[in-house]
Amino acid sequence: GWRAIIFAVVLADVQCAPLRGVKIVDFPNTAEVTHVPHFCIFLASSAPYYSRVRHAVNSVAKRMSNRELAFVEITTRWAQVYKFFHLHMEHEDELPTALLVNWTSGMGNRPFKKYQFGEAGNESALLDEDRIENFVNVFFSGGLKPLVRSQPVEQVLSDYSPSSGAMRIVGSQFDELVLDKDHDVFVMFY
Repeated sequence: GWRAIIFAVVLADVQCAPLRGVKIVDFPNTAEVTHVPHFCIFLASSAPYYSRVRHAVNSVAKRMSNRELAFVEITTRWAQVYKFFHLHMEHEDELPTALLVNWTSGMGNRPFKKYQFGEAGNESALLDEDRIENFVNVFFSGGLKPLVRSQPVEQVLSDYSPSSGAMRIVGSQFDELVLDKDHDVFVMFY
């Protein structure tokens, strides 16, 4: 069967010893993992949390080698990858962060679904083996909601009165309000 693959993006001056039983592929040589979801860790290789987070991810990858999933480490050297995911993490104090990416149309192609692990900049304490493994298991069971780029919610349906005119919704409300089969909804995009 297909095995989980870890590929690391590291700064040239950082030496990472190969892990036993785990194949390491250097980014962007990702031909072997284009068809599977990626658990992406965005981090700074010079940060104090780096070794601990890397160890946690590697341990989970070894335990989950029977899953069709790639574990991807993306350091700050690859800023263009951060921008692709709309992370814009130029400041190392906002790292680490993690996303699980399901490439529904092939790697690097839109549309794809992203699932946020915790909150950006808060993960160093949360990126431990148990939480990572639980997050991945919830993904495979279909229990995660995709991350939607959105403005902050201005109004919730329970506060809406039709006499006040149209309700302005944002991207994070779209599925809940527009795709609800119990209501007829007219949407005007602007």
